[in-house]
Amino acid sequence: MYQGSTKTLDEELERVFPIYETVPGLDVAPKSILELQSMYAQYFPNKGQFRDARASWFDPTESETFLNDISRRSSLYRDQYMVRLLTEEVRRGKRVFAVVGGSHVVRQELALRRSLR
Repeated sequence: MYQGSTKTLDEELERVFPIYETVPGLDVAPKSILELQSMYAQYFPNKGQFRDARASWFDPTESETFLNDISRRSSLYRDQYMVRLLTEEVRRGKRVFAVVGGSHVVRQELALRRSLR
């Protein structure tokens, strides 16, 4: 079963692939499980099937694959975006309450303090 679901991973992928095709920018390969497996084999030779991918490959604090770097850059971008939005709202005199993951709070605190001085 897929984590947090009664569906298998394959069932969830079959559900999601058509959704991605309707979103500009996400309507690219892989568009099927076969394409996903082919791309996985290309980027991760001798690492089995895509079902064998480890969660640590997507962890921004790790350095196992190029996916970790993508995760780090994405996290940094999100942090910068959130700090900018929060700062703008506070400067407009609004009170803000943000709900984000704990690692974002730690990284954003100093940036928020500096930008709100």
